[in-house]
Amino acid sequence: MPDLQKEFFKDITQKKDSKIKGINTYRNLIFNAKRHFISSGFPLYTKQTKSEDLDFFIKEYIANSKPIMPLPMYMMKDFINFIEINKLEIRRFALDILKFELAQINIFNLPNELRVNKFSWNKRYKLGINARLIKSQYSIHLDNPSIKKQTYLLVYKDLDYESYFFEVTKFLYELLNMKNNKSILNNLKFMTKKHNIDYKETKNIIHKTLSDYSLKGILATIMN
Repeated sequence: MPDLQKEFFKDITQKKDSKIKGINTYRNLIFNAKRHFISSGFPLYTKQTKSEDLDFFIKEYIANSKPIMPLPMYMMKDFINFIEINKLEIRRFALDILKFELAQINIFNLPNELRVNKFSWNKRYKLGINARLIKSQYSIHLDNPSIKKQTYLLVYKDLDYESYFFEVTKFLYELLNMKNNKSILNNLKFMTKKHNIDYKETKNIIHKTLSDYSLKGILATIMN
C-alpha cells in the first residue's frame, strides 16, 4: 500500500478526532457502516450490550482491523475473533450470544442444497452441512441470557430454506457430536452405557427424533 494510502487509512481509523478537514466525516461513515452491520447481524447481542460499550468495541475493532472492509458476513466473524484475541472486557454470555447468532447467519447463507435420507440404525452419520451444535453455560436463546444454565442448541436450515434453532438434551448433543466411523446404533450403545441408562428404552424414545433429523438433512449419511 502506497505511503499516502497508509497515512489516510491511519487517519480515518484512529480513535481520536483528526484536525484534517474531512477525515472525521470518513471516520463517521466507516463507524456507522460497521455499527449497522454488527447491530443488524447480532440483534440479541446488541440488545444485551450497552450502547456506549458497543461503540467502544466497534471503534477498537476499526482501529485495529485490516484496511479492506470485508463482506458483512466475514466482518462479523472477524469482529468476534478480534474480541476474543484482544480479550476485551465482554461478558461471557454476550460472547456466546455472538457465536450463536453467527451460526444462524452462516446457516442461513448456505446454498439451498439439502440432502435428505431415510434413517437407519445401521448407517453411519455426521452432522449435516445445514446444521450446527452450540454449547453454552448460559441460556443464550432465552429472554434473560445472563442466567447461568448449561444449554445445548441445534441450529439448522430446514427444507423451506429458513434457519431455526431449538434446545436439545446433553445426551443428544453428545450423540450428534460423536466423530467416529461407527454406526449410530453402536454410538447409541456407547452413550447409554456411559450415562448408565436403558439402551432399548432410549432407542425407542429417540428413534422418531433421529428419523426426523434425517428427513430434514440435519443428519448426513457417511458414504465411505
